[in-house]
Amino acid sequence: MSRLFISRLLRLATLLLLPIVIGGCDDGRTGIGPGGSSGLPFDLEIPRQVPVGSLAAVSGTLVRRMEVVRNDSIFAINSTPAFYAQFTVGDTTGRPSAVLLNSVALKQHRDTDTLRFATSINTSVYGINIWGLGSATDTMIFQINQIDPMDSVQPFTSAPRERIYRSDSALVITWPRPTLASNAVAVVVRGQDTTVSDVALDTPGRYTVSAAAMAKLRGRATVTVTRYLTQQQQWKGRSVSFARLAQYRAEITVQ
Repeated sequence: MSRLFISRLLRLATLLLLPIVIGGCDDGRTGIGPGGSSGLPFDLEIPRQVPVGSLAAVSGTLVRRMEVVRNDSIFAINSTPAFYAQFTVGDTTGRPSAVLLNSVALKQHRDTDTLRFATSINTSVYGINIWGLGSATDTMIFQINQIDPMDSVQPFTSAPRERIYRSDSALVITWPRPTLASNAVAVVVRGQDTTVSDVALDTPGRYTVSAAAMAKLRGRATVTVTRYLTQQQQWKGRSVSFARLAQYRAEITVQ
């Protein structure tokens, strides 16, 4: 076996055997990271452009570009889209007594006020999302439309193996033009010491990470591309932020 193959195989084994430690939430200006794998999972990264108010309902899909071993060879493939949803409250004043997504009640995550979607049986959530916010007397219904999935992002999707990208050249990221309405696409490239975070129009389906930025991203980096749709509504006199995400995530090496 080659040294490159052995190195990648050891990295895959490490990812499978060791828990991944991810930083917690920030103030929303630089994006909110995944909620971790313990408890009820929520592995979407909320872009900084998505409003997160005192009441916030976020749902969406995540596709990961990952490496697998087949017949002593390593290949890169897309994961099956995974659906996540959560409802957060900034305080307990006037919080809904129940939160439903497509008729499925969200459950409490750990010992927090965060509620999360805990089932993959109801596949209707991949379509239009209908949120129900309940009280002791009634339930109000809110709808946020479906958006196109983010399941083909180049140059990552077409590469049969994980590629090494040059630190002295720009990285052009492209995705198919949408057929459904969205606000925009957030692009985040998170390196060991530097993070590039920007927003692009969805219709051109293109974003370029400059050569100057790539020079600061040497080493391992995570590319996250997120199509999003947001809307603001009112519930019992309180503002509620709704967001729909379609996210793609790939690990790359820059050198």
